[in-house]
Amino acid sequence: MFPVHASVVPSQLQGRAARIAQDWLRSGRLSRDALSHVLPDLHVKVRSDPYFMYTAAGSRGAQLLPDAAGGREELRQMRARDFFEQAERAAPPYLYYTSPLQVLGDDVLSRAPSWEQLALTSAKKQSVQGAIWAQLWACSGGGTTQAHYDVADNTFVQLEGVKDFYLFPPSAADALHVFPDSHPRARKAQLNVEAPDMQLHPLAASLPTARKVTLHPGEVLFIPAFWFHHVVSRSPTISINVFSQSAVPLAAASLLAQPLPIPAQWPVDLKRRALTHLLDEILNSAPVDLVAAGSARELADRLLQSRFAPLRQSGEIS
Repeated sequence: MFPVHASVVPSQLQGRAARIAQDWLRSGRLSRDALSHVLPDLHVKVRSDPYFMYTAAGSRGAQLLPDAAGGREELRQMRARDFFEQAERAAPPYLYYTSPLQVLGDDVLSRAPSWEQLALTSAKKQSVQGAIWAQLWACSGGGTTQAHYDVADNTFVQLEGVKDFYLFPPSAADALHVFPDSHPRARKAQLNVEAPDMQLHPLAASLPTARKVTLHPGEVLFIPAFWFHHVVSRSPTISINVFSQSAVPLAAASLLAQPLPIPAQWPVDLKRRALTHLLDEILNSAPVDLVAAGSARELADRLLQSRFAPLRQSGEIS
């Protein structure tokens, strides 16, 4: 279900990446006090519990599934100084902020010189606009980003505070009960890896032991695309990462843009059988390490059990 590229493993980086991170740290221009003076007003996520998770809007008019957890988060506008002062206090509430550096203005971006050198060469060669970008992160102590994967490679630099990363391979997708692609929380795990509910998420019994990496100021972690990461701020934190778009989304978009070789006038049952046959052919022709072995029906059953059954059991969908 995930590409071969995802078999590259996470690693802490030394050499040039570490030197860039140390230069940023020594400059002091990305400290809490320095950023308090240059950041604009921030749109901050606020929660009474520590678990933060991205949500997405539907694209091209797509109708997404309901999001039962959507109302637990408040979006609050704050001055940067007020945000950092409140984030230093004992939680709750838990505060969480992120934004692309490019959106924050040239002054902020100039405080991370050579950030482009943290991007993967393959992404820098892509002709697609936005193939690489830098992101600022800041969070209260205890704040947690629930397990999720990105479709971009991630070079993560810790600037203030300490973060724990719990890393799972792409093959853990079923055990993590990832939200369906049609859900606002697509790419994120339904399973809380810190307190798994085995009745709701029975496939978690096969979840492998996480690789744990603790990142201190000036250290750099590389997370390959499609690797799941559950991230806990052990103290108030500031971080910058560089995303490098992998080739997979481009290939997927090109594939999905192709019209299906199924006439629109065919009866629904015939379309269903044709799609099943087409998916079987795709699975059978793919490299064995690209997708889990099995037929189209077995793949559909796995997806239903992993991604949809818990939502139905909890009453989020009918």
